[in-house]
Order: sequence, then structure tokens, then C-alpha cells
Amino acid sequence: MPASDTLEFNCPNCQVSLLVSKSDAGISGPCPHCGAAITSPSPIPRPLRNIPTPAKPESRQSPPSKDSLPIAPQRKIPAPPREPEAIPGDQNWSEDEEQKKKSSGCWSAILLLIFLTIVSYFILSFLHLVPDWRTIPSKLFPQAQKIEEIPSKPTKETDPFPTPPTPQPISVTPPPNPDSREAEPTPDPFEENSIANSPRASLKHFLAAKTLDDRRSFMTSSSHSAEELRQSILSGPFPEIHPPQVEPKLTLADSQNTESYYTISFRTPLAKDVNSLTVKVVTSASNSTPKVDTAFFLDLLQAPVTKLNQNLSPEPLTFQTIIEASAYCFDDIPNSDSMARLIFFRDMDAKANPLSTAYLAQNSPLFQKLKKHDTPGTRIPGTVTVKWNLTIDPSKPFLEVIDLQSPGLK
Repeated sequence: MPASDTLEFNCPNCQVSLLVSKSDAGISGPCPHCGAAITSPSPIPRPLRNIPTPAKPESRQSPPSKDSLPIAPQRKIPAPPREPEAIPGDQNWSEDEEQKKKSSGCWSAILLLIFLTIVSYFILSFLHLVPDWRTIPSKLFPQAQKIEEIPSKPTKETDPFPTPPTPQPISVTPPPNPDSREAEPTPDPFEENSIANSPRASLKHFLAAKTLDDRRSFMTSSSHSAEELRQSILSGPFPEIHPPQVEPKLTLADSQNTESYYTISFRTPLAKDVNSLTVKVVTSASNSTPKVDTAFFLDLLQAPVTKLNQNLSPEPLTFQTIIEASAYCFDDIPNSDSMARLIFFRDMDAKANPLSTAYLAQNSPLFQKLKKHDTPGTRIPGTVTVKWNLTIDPSKPFLEVIDLQSPGLK
């Protein structure tokens, strides 16, 4: 019996393989091995999708009969997903137009509210100005003051019963001098401190003295010899000061002395290119009369550091001056990035021209002390020792600060 006409299956009870013809498919009977009642299975045709069928050329022969072809089980093939129908543009326009109408309506309401707020503000501002427009001249009503003044004039002229003027007492004071400048007294710059034994009184006598002998009682002793003092400007009169009001610039005090600093400006130069100068008046606890510091006055006037700039002497120089410190250095000197500057002046005014500049390292203890107690941009009095530095770069010598002492530094 050919294999294509037989069916092979296993007994569900004893699992013995059995072979029957296709004509006995679906027939029940006892198992020849165990005797259990079994039923032969019906033939199940295989689906066509699992049997690859070679492509055959089309023929004009008649199609085979239905009985000669195996019947494949029908199965449901899922339909391809249906694409969403394209909605015409005209149908979408209605929704967009509705959204745009809602948005435009919202913005219209907001703009209307802003417009009403602005109009209300201007109306309220105008109403606030209306009650006072007759008394307060306004840029909106430039004729408001004139309207008030016009009726008042005919009232006074047409008054039939004018009120007689109140008689004024006759003054017997002589007429003033036609030249008011000569009548005005010359202001005394020291009038508020004209009391004897005050710093301003001593400064007044020092500036007003005509000779050295007149000034000696208001000057401190110094290392300058008598001949140097007679050849200095202290032996003659000073120019008139201007402006006449003298104000103190700085006051420093300790347990023994009180130092008052005044900046004096002169109508004509006191010396060559010296129009103003800071003067120090010292009040000592052991002496009741304040005195002008002679050495400080001459050092600021003569400025010995300017002479040192013309002579590269290796010897150090000590002098008194007005100091302004700067932590930044942009000059053409060696190691300029790590150097600080000390600028020297004759007075404490901001417009004063500098006399000279010296340098010191930013990390030096001297500059750290100065930076700790000094505010950048301010000027303080002090005694400075400088010398020329020719060792770092002989082609670029610079003045180096060796020592610095100031009553403002503790």
C-alpha cells in the first residue's frame, strides 16, 4: 500500500504506532495492541501557504476539476490598516477660523482694557489739575495767571474810596556808599578761630608776618641753619591767599601732639610754579602756642625729590611730602606687574600736579601696612626715604622706597 494512501497515528492509550488506509479514516474500533476503543483520525490537508508552488506559465487549457485539487482550509486574512481619509482643506478651515476668532476676541478684549486704563488715567490726571489751574501756572494753561491779574488792575483804579497808605517812619540813616565793594569788609579767613593759642591764629600770624624774626615765634625748630632760613622764602612777606576762607584738610592726634593740615592757595605764585601748599600746624602738649612745622613747609616748597630725579645718586634721600598710594603700576620699570607706586604732591587737593613717583614691591611689609591703613585715592602726609635702584636693570633705573613713616599709619 503506498504511503500516500495510509494514515499513521498513535493509540492514545498505549501510544503504539498504528497504520490504517485513508478509506478507514474516522472509523472506531478496538486497538489491536491494548484493546482500547479508538477512532482513526481524518486526513487534514496541509495549507497551501506552507507548500511552495513553482510559478507555471499560463496555459489556455481548461482548469482542473474541483475534485482533483485539495481543498485548503480557509483562514481570515486581516485587512490592511485603513488609512485615514484625507480631510479636505475646506473642512479644517472651519476649526482654524473658530480658534482664530477666539484668539482675536481675547486680544481685542485685552487691548480694549489697556486703552480704557490709559484714557482713565489721563482723565483723572486732568481732573486733578482743574481745581488749581487758576492759582498754579501750568504748561497746559499759560494764560491762567494773566486771567487772574487782569481784573485786579481796574478794581484798584476805579475804587471811589481808596484806602490811604500807612505812613512810613522817616529814616535818618545816611545813604549807602555807591560803591558796595568798598563798603563790604574784607572777610577774615581766621575769624572763627581768632582766639589766641589756636592753630588758625598761629597760621594767621605766620602768613601775615613780613620778616623772619616776626615768624620765629610761630615756627618750630628744624635742622636748617640760620643762614638757610634767611635765604629761604621765610625771610620775606607772602603773597595774598585766595580764596580767603581756609579750611582744614586733616587732623591727626596722639598722646603728645595734634597735627592740623591746611591747604593754602595764593593769588600769585609763592615760588616757581607753586600756587598752593599744604601747611602743618603742630599743637604740642608741652607748649601752649601752636606752631607751623618749618621742615614740612620747606620740604614741600623746595621738593628735594625733584632734584634727585636729575641726578642718579646712589645715596638715599629722606624728605617730607604728601603721599598717594596706588597698587597698580603700568610704568616701564623692571617687574612692573608686581610693583606698587607712591606719588608725591605738594598739597592735598585733587587737582594738584604730582612732583615725582617712587616704587616698592606689592608684597613688601611696608606696602601691606600702607594698604591696610590707607584708602585708595586719598592723600596722607609722611616722611619718605628713597634711593635709585640700579641693580635689577641698569638700563631702567627707578626710585625705590626704602622707608615710610606717617602719623596716619599705626
